[in-house]
Amino acid sequence: MKTLLSLMLLVVSCLKWIWLSILDYLLSFREPSGYPEFITQRSGGEDVDDYCVVCMCLIGEDEEATRLRCEHIFHRVCLDRWFAAAGYIACPICRDGDSGYAPEYPLPSSSDDHDDDQLK
Repeated sequence: MKTLLSLMLLVVSCLKWIWLSILDYLLSFREPSGYPEFITQRSGGEDVDDYCVVCMCLIGEDEEATRLRCEHIFHRVCLDRWFAAAGYIACPICRDGDSGYAPEYPLPSSSDDHDDDQLK
């Protein structure tokens, strides 16, 4: 029974790797002209804090964030993970499929989580 479970986990891992490789190959043909602009600072005078709805953390002024065409803003790392988990590219808030975003693969390690921002 243990051997069967180990074999199943190995097959699933291989299929996941193949799927991510196919996605990487397909996304490499996208036109770079429509990619979103990366912002590292928020414009002054904004009364509302920007939160990344993927990790539910405040987007700090020194953190790399991405604003999609629909004007929603997220941590870049969070968007990459969201799109990989969802299996398609659409805004996590409004589901706009014309986000102009291409995630970078391989996916970032889990050490880049923003959970520690909530404790500060």
